[in-house]
Amino acid sequence: MNMWIAKLHKFSRKFVGWITAAGPIIAYFLSALTIIGGVTIYAIKIWPNNYFYQILAGFIAVFFALLVERLTLTQAAKVRISKEKKDDIKTHYAKIANPTKEIEANKQSELKAVKDEGATILMLSGAIISTCAGTLFWHYLLQDLPPWQAWGFSTLFSALISFTLVSSELHRHLENEVVSGSIMADHFTDLAGREDARDRVIQEFAGKHEDALKKTLDHNTVDEIADYTAQQTLDGIFNGQGQIPMHIQREREARRAADDQEREKTSEQMQVIRDSRQPKDEGKGLIANISGLFTPSNNGHSPK
Repeated sequence: MNMWIAKLHKFSRKFVGWITAAGPIIAYFLSALTIIGGVTIYAIKIWPNNYFYQILAGFIAVFFALLVERLTLTQAAKVRISKEKKDDIKTHYAKIANPTKEIEANKQSELKAVKDEGATILMLSGAIISTCAGTLFWHYLLQDLPPWQAWGFSTLFSALISFTLVSSELHRHLENEVVSGSIMADHFTDLAGREDARDRVIQEFAGKHEDALKKTLDHNTVDEIADYTAQQTLDGIFNGQGQIPMHIQREREARRAADDQEREKTSEQMQVIRDSRQPKDEGKGLIANISGLFTPSNNGHSPK
């Protein structure tokens, strides 16, 4: 069970790392395909019988999609780098407890020196253009819905793809941590292996322990424990300070000695009774009894 849990956790962490790493690539190609698909669909609707224009529109859509996504990703990378530089400056100056006015001025000067050159505006512009271009495909796909739903869902779907690209680039550092954590998610497998071995050892011990406990309980162990506990309880209630258990033991020894003496006396008396019931000629045997018949009696006279 432990190993199964560890493997399931490992799979979930690996999957999170995989989807985090693959997300930007999936979003990039999906955004490009929606742009190309939307432009091509409307080119076919506008020039239904002109294949040259349709193919030309498709090629233009391919390069347009590449340029739009390049603009979005490049500017997002610039914004991220600019923010990381500013955070690094703030971190270094934060180590000073009571900065002087000159130190504070240097800090502000270094922060102002870090500029993104309008990267934020260009990033948002690229994301909006990508969203609008992708909306062509999604709106055509959802055109049978009510107008507000068709435009609402198509815009939402397209924006999701575009801002996934932006988010993946802006939060590159955090995503690296997620991927790193998923790669190093294997230590639970070793821990689960040790826990499974420990569970098996405990299970084997429990079986042996149960058998030993049964054998122990077959020899009045429970009665002796209950008796000892009762004695200690009485001693505690009456504050006997250990005298009550000692008195009980002396009384039991005295009764045991009296019982032994009574049994010995009874045995002696039964032996007397058995001896009194034994015949006098018992033990002589049949031949001795027969020979006694031919032995002359001696009445004080010698034979003539």
